[in-house]
Amino acid sequence: MEQDENGTVTKLTEVNSETSLSEIKKDDKKFNNVTNLSSVKIVKLDDLKLHSLNEAIYSSNHEDQIHLLVQNIKTNGLINRIIVNKNNEVLCGNLRVKALKMLNVEEIEVYVKDIDETNELDFIISSNVTREKSNQEVANEIHFLFEKYSPGQGNKETDGENTIKLISSITGYTAYKITSIRNVTKVDKKLIIEVDNGKLSLHAAVKKCDTIKQKETDKTYQEWYSKTYPEAIMELNPPEVKKEEIKCPCCGQEVKKKNENLYFIKVFQTKLSSFIESIKKPAEAA
Repeated sequence: MEQDENGTVTKLTEVNSETSLSEIKKDDKKFNNVTNLSSVKIVKLDDLKLHSLNEAIYSSNHEDQIHLLVQNIKTNGLINRIIVNKNNEVLCGNLRVKALKMLNVEEIEVYVKDIDETNELDFIISSNVTREKSNQEVANEIHFLFEKYSPGQGNKETDGENTIKLISSITGYTAYKITSIRNVTKVDKKLIIEVDNGKLSLHAAVKKCDTIKQKETDKTYQEWYSKTYPEAIMELNPPEVKKEEIKCPCCGQEVKKKNENLYFIKVFQTKLSSFIESIKKPAEAA
């Protein structure tokens, strides 16, 4: 890398521009992860565009990482080329582009990847496996991949479990992390922000979501029973219900529930017992 007297980078030390693509493929240790490169070309930094998917998934607030890249490029040159599609949209290397602009670099050599638009999401995410990411960015990755690969999107070859395995293979995340972050964001997106801010661990956020979902379920059942069996609800007088064990009228098995749910079981028990008695009477009379 060459610098002028003001410290501005005037030339980046990269693979010699006369090096053939076949030699680059052979020498580049990372080439196996960036297959289907059709060419290497020189472009102006101002002509490179931020890919819409990258903008939707990743935050632009990575100043610390960008400054580290600036120092690294000053010292070592641009080690890994930026990868773009045929429209000059950056598939891999957005932070490097920002670092290069801070160094007032005008032109660089880039890889051009021959890739179908439907595969760009997978490539962008897999290219950012080693990137330092917030939990919100991880949640965004998972969201977009589920949108693409979930069975509800017409993917006949995937079910819920296989979708998680596929996403795990693309991102490198465990199945637990994928399901946990997805469930938390579906229940309350603010909890992910609290995890990023250090107020909650991911495990604590999951537990909090479980509590929220249970309360919503209890409320739903309560509203349904209140509308369906208003008289039975009044007779039971829920505030006075005490913790106890109730036997199922069918099998006699004891059912344990929390205080706030007992009266729902008693409503069911009362109605089911009445139904059973109504069946027994005609049979006995016969």
